[in-house]
Amino acid sequence: LYYGIPSDTGAAVRSGSIVVVNCSRRIIPEARQRYPDAKVVLVDCPPELRAERLALRGRESREDIESRITRTVELSGSAFADAIVQNDGPPEKGIATFVATLRRLTATGRAG
Repeated sequence: LYYGIPSDTGAAVRSGSIVVVNCSRRIIPEARQRYPDAKVVLVDCPPELRAERLALRGRESREDIESRITRTVELSGSAFADAIVQNDGPPEKGIATFVATLRRLTATGRAG
């Protein structure tokens, strides 16, 4: 996974396109300033499951994973999530829930 928002995102948003990006929670305040209509969907799972999944990727050391799991990022103020998807089951279920959440957010402007 590569974090980041492509440079042509602004043009796509201005043209009315719906853009989905995978990003660090740390950039959410800046993204909300740049894109006031942005909606944030936090995809989350229990810490133990996150650690297991990260270990299976094989990209980080055990120490790095432990540090990442214990690191907390406060989601408050301009960084709060409009919806939270619990991704603690089979991938198909997580994907279906995520897509349904995106549809709900784009249809109503907020999570239902």
